Amino acid sequence: MAELILIACSSSKNHDNQFPEQPIDPHDVINQFDLPAQVALNEKREILSHFANPLPGYSNAYIRYNGPHAWQFHIPENTRQQRNNPNMHVLIVSAYYGILNPYSPIQDYDLAMQNQINFQGEQMTVKQFWMIDHFLHTLLENYCTNNNIDQIHNLLTLNYQQAVELNLPINGVQIINHQWNDNYGHHRGHWLATHL
Repeated sequence: MAELILIACSSSKNHDNQFPEQPIDPHDVINQFDLPAQVALNEKREILSHFANPLPGYSNAYIRYNGPHAWQFHIPENTRQQRNNPNMHVLIVSAYYGILNPYSPIQDYDLAMQNQINFQGEQMTVKQFWMIDHFLHTLLENYCTNNNIDQIHNLLTLNYQQAVELNLPINGVQIINHQWNDNYGHHRGHWLATHL
């Protein structure tokens, strides 16, 4: 069974860089999408760059993000196992980048789903921006189809769930919601530690 774990990005970030320029990483999730989707995703990222204030330099997402879920990828065995297991997928939903995986090279930035932006003369949240034409949901659906995903483990917080529109079905994929009453990130980190 192929499983996909969905986690949200972290507002807490490591400011050090691994790379001065954006590297080409064959494991970057953008390579999983067809060319029109890659172009559309990059166009959206370019629009949001005016609000995210990205700083020069890049690091893999699992190094950049400092949340408890990202710490699980700092454990070498987990990183190796997840990268080499074709039936275990992890995607990160990001306010700036849309959809990433732990190995996607990203800049240091400051943007959240609830932030207000002006797009084409209309005030909206970043979450609403990503929901235009069900963009993130469609990317996720395509990823699941291309990778024969059977099951999604949803560890997203509410704003990020809504941005991906997990209330909409994804053909043939079972969605399991993992929620905790206090909504603290350490629960997600613990869950990942026992499942990676």
